Parts: sequence; C-alpha cells; structure tokens
Amino acid sequence: MSAPGAPGEMSPEGHLAGSADMVELLERIDREVRPVDDPFRSRERVEVMRRAAPENPSPRLELQFRFNFAMELLQAGHTEEAIEEVEACRALVEKHRGLADSRFRTRLQVLLA
Repeated sequence: MSAPGAPGEMSPEGHLAGSADMVELLERIDREVRPVDDPFRSRERVEVMRRAAPENPSPRLELQFRFNFAMELLQAGHTEEAIEEVEACRALVEKHRGLADSRFRTRLQVLLA
C-alpha cells in the first residue's frame, strides 16, 4: 500500500496528491513576480508606466517612453489609446527632425496601418 499523498493517490477532496501544492506554488509565483518581469501582465505594466511617466522629459526620452507605452497599451488591448500614443510619437518626430531615423518613422507608419 502506498503512503498517503503519494503521486497518483487521491486526496479526501478528490484531487490528485500534489495538485494543492502546485496551485499554491502557482499562486505564490503570481503574487511575487513583478509585472515588469512577466511578459503576460501588460495591463498591470500599463498602470505602472502611467504612474512612472517622466515629467518634462527631453524629446528623445519622451519619444522612447511614448513608444514603449504604446506597445504596452497595444498588448494590453487598449488599441485606441495606443493609436493616440503612436500619433504623439509621429508628432514628436515631425517637430524634432533629427530625433528618429527613417526606419523608426516607417515603424510608426506600419503600426498605424
């Protein structure tokens, strides 16, 4: 006879032994992993980025932040807001001619297509 809790044995709740441990482990990982480290937590990263937006940034820093923010918004399903951020990027690029190369401008166009 196998020991209680041995692999493949049912618990009194009807779960396979080890299932509760796995659930607990996954819940702990979910609590402890920071949104910035988890590629599947874009919605949470969007909120972190909203709070971390730089005040009075240089044009280059603003462009970098807005572009990254637009990508997170897009991944989080906030399409309209992402489009607004990409448009803001385009406006910055137009205002500050030397800010971005042609590849970056093309990338912005493709995102809006």
